Amino acid sequence: MHIRKICKFLCLLLVFSLIVSACAPQRRPGTDNNYGFNMMRDMMTTPEARYGMVEMMKTPEIRQAMVEMMKTPEMRQAMVEMMKTPEMRQAMVETMKTPEMQAILKEVLKP
Repeated sequence: MHIRKICKFLCLLLVFSLIVSACAPQRRPGTDNNYGFNMMRDMMTTPEARYGMVEMMKTPEIRQAMVEMMKTPEMRQAMVEMMKTPEMRQAMVETMKTPEMQAILKEVLKP
């Protein structure tokens, strides 16, 4: 039961990451092919971005929006593809280590 909640929480966190990357400016001609990915990686590795993600995850509206988005097969596939990269996995590990995120996990995993 706890594993399911943890997986659901991680999926919600990744959906939020996708939302943030979708709001970024589009790639301009002449830039590298990994513009969006590099921006996402840079954002996930800064303490400010991790703190912002933690704060947003505290609101029930954001959580509900992420749950709704995860019901679509396209979002699930996007999450799978994103987690295949070692950089994103490492960024998620770093985010999960923060005390704020640990507090949210404890709240989510309450029986």
